[in-house]
Formats: sequence, structure tokens, C-alpha cells
Amino acid sequence: MRCLLVLALVVCVSWCGPIPVQADEETDKQAVLASWQEWSDSFSTLRIRGRIRSRNQLRERFPETSSLSDEEFDRVFYQEHELIQSTSGDFRIANREVFNSVVQNATLRGRNQREGFACRYTPMANGDLKLATVSIISIEQAAFRVDFLWDDGPAGGSGNWLQRQILDSPSSLQVKPPDGHEPSNCIRAEMIAEPVAGHRIIYDLWLDRANQHFPIRIESRLFDSPSVSERYEVTDLARHPVSQTAYPRRGVNTCDVDNSHTYHWEILEFDTNFEVVDQFRPPKPEVGTIVYDRDGTTIGDGVLKAAERQAVIAEAKAAVGAVGRVTEPIQATPNASMAWWPIAAAVTAAIIAGLVLQKFRA
Repeated sequence: MRCLLVLALVVCVSWCGPIPVQADEETDKQAVLASWQEWSDSFSTLRIRGRIRSRNQLRERFPETSSLSDEEFDRVFYQEHELIQSTSGDFRIANREVFNSVVQNATLRGRNQREGFACRYTPMANGDLKLATVSIISIEQAAFRVDFLWDDGPAGGSGNWLQRQILDSPSSLQVKPPDGHEPSNCIRAEMIAEPVAGHRIIYDLWLDRANQHFPIRIESRLFDSPSVSERYEVTDLARHPVSQTAYPRRGVNTCDVDNSHTYHWEILEFDTNFEVVDQFRPPKPEVGTIVYDRDGTTIGDGVLKAAERQAVIAEAKAAVGAVGRVTEPIQATPNASMAWWPIAAAVTAAIIAGLVLQKFRA
């Protein structure tokens, strides 16, 4: 009897062929990767301006806003980000935090092929922003993350979209059979990240078939754990009218298992393939700006030798005050936008010298 059952199974397989599920999943995976490559090739530069709102947390901080509707609240409490990004990895992101229609904090962060930079602005009474500090940092330190750009996983903080992360490592993507929970227009997939701090993380994905398989839902969880630790969900997709690049227009992010932190976001402007002029360079210091050169290098050819550094400091003393603030406007040399950066070295030295002098006087 057992032999007959085995024989019947062999005959059935030979007649019907192999079960097509795995073949279908591999076909879907190749379709996903092909559409992501098309999406990636549709732009060389991106500009995105969006707003992020966290009503629950802010309403707790400002109980006087309880009488405002959600729409009224969103008009006066928000974070605004403007991200400019190139496929070479260069970027700059300007952030403003607005409470009750007043800018409370403003920062600028970016990097190019040589260095990163981080800037802080002081909001003025008339609404202008004054450049307070400029810090030169390493390319590795110039990481960023904004809620409307899902940037987690193996390259978290790199500014690299999920699609490009997986295109760089296609073996990390696995298409899964439908489980009945995803929308009918979506492919279900997962990405398995390399272990971080001893923990392997799984990212469950819903990919929209009609819009270049753009991820409209991403949930992260620990391996072998059903509990979701973070969810990224797109509620409205759009396409750029010229490049046809799919992008998320609205969405909501939820952090923590108990959903205690929820962020609603909206992209107000999305532009592709524009000309880059000097967007990825640090801004020139204004009068009163403090400049920091954290790693002891200059922008350009590399590390200054000790004698060269002393010469630069001596030459800069006439233009830089003893407390390390720019006391006169410093003009950039034509076609050398970073010409003012040798003065950055003098600034740090002047600050240290001033502190040491004050200590001895005390």
C-alpha cells in the first residue's frame, strides 16, 4: 500500500510538473529588482521638502493647544526638512523646528566627496536665521535620517533609499507568498539585515506593483519575534510629472511596540534632475559665526603640517578675533569656494589660546 502511494505521488508530480510557487516568487523578485533599477535610473538629483508632525507628544508639552483642531495644530507646530541629494552620495538637509508658528531650532547638515559639515542657526526676532556655527566633520559623521525617507537597516543613516540598499545587495531580498493581509496590488517580501549588536533584524515589506514596486509599508522586528518595533507606512503615492519617479506623498511612522511615538509626514515638494551648483558645500561664515575644525584638517589637499599650520594661524589673526569669531566678512576666492577654510584652523587655535589665557589670569 505504501509503495502504491509513493508511485501515485511520483506520477502526479511528473504529470503536473514542479510546484510553481518558488518559480513565481523568483519571477516576482526579478520584476521588483528591475523596476527598482528603473526607478533608480530615473533621477540623478533629488530635492524634497516635507513636514513632519507629532501631535500627541507636542500636545502634552503644550496643553494650552487643547482647543485647537488637528488641522489648526498642524499649521503652527511642525518640523520642516528640505533634503537635496545626488546619486553620488552627496547631500544637504536643512531642518527647522516650529512651535506655535515660531522657529525654535534650525540646523543644516551635509556632505560632499571630501568632507561633511554641520551648522546651527540662531533664530532672530525678525524671523531671519543667523549662521551661528559651522563645524567640519568626517563623511562618516555626516549621517542623517528623516521620517519621510525610510533609512534604516544595513545602511541606516546613510541617506540611501531602501531600493538602492537592496540593489547593492539583492540577496537580502526574499519575495514571500501572500498571507492575505497585504493589499491585492502588493507583493509581500522581506529583507534580512546583517546582525547589529548581536541581533538580526527582519524587515517585512509591502511593494506596490503599479508604482515601480515602491515600498508602501515596512515593519521591522527582531528575528524569530512577531512583535513589530517600528512601522513605516505610505498612505499616498505620487509620481513626478516628468521623470515619472514614484515617491511617497503622505505617510505615518510608528515607533515602539506600544505605538507611543507616532509621526505624520507629508512631502510638499518633490523635484528631480536639477542642476547642482554649490548645494553640497558648507555655507560661508557670516560676521559673528564660530567655525570649528574638529579633526585638524583643512578642506582641500589634506592635513596641514605643523609649520604650515602656524603660518596660516599667523596670517589669519588679522581677520579673526581673539575669541574665535569672524569679525570681518571673509570673501571667497573666485572658483575656490573653500578658500576661507584655512581660517577655520586659526579659529580653533584662537579659542583654545583665549581659554588658556583666561585660566592663567584667574
